[in-house]
Amino acid sequence: QPFFCMKTLIIDDVPQVVELIRQTLLRAGVARSPTEIRGSHSVAQARLELLRHRPDLIVLDELLPGESSQDLLHDPALAGIPILLVSATASQSPAPSAAPGQIVLGRLPKWGWDALDRVADEVRRMLSRKP
Repeated sequence: QPFFCMKTLIIDDVPQVVELIRQTLLRAGVARSPTEIRGSHSVAQARLELLRHRPDLIVLDELLPGESSQDLLHDPALAGIPILLVSATASQSPAPSAAPGQIVLGRLPKWGWDALDRVADEVRRMLSRKP
């Protein structure tokens, strides 16, 4: 039974990471099916996806080539959409700033994704705090 049932957009430049996050979100009960979870591999691609389908949740890699995730965090089109950040350096760097109206729920470290149940539990914990 789904826990949250959210349309989700995952933004990461590595297709395998998008799929890993998709499986983690399904395991966490964020969506009923993989079709509710879309993936983008760049900020430009994500902007197009946002025009087509406004998600209920965004999972955003903090380090993207080209236009940065920081640019996207300041886009007014994301206002009101909860964002989970994913970072390879989450434990060593301060959280990025977000524009007013942005809801950054927290950060997930990219390393340690071999324990998908643990990551799914962390996603559920962050989403349960959603305003």
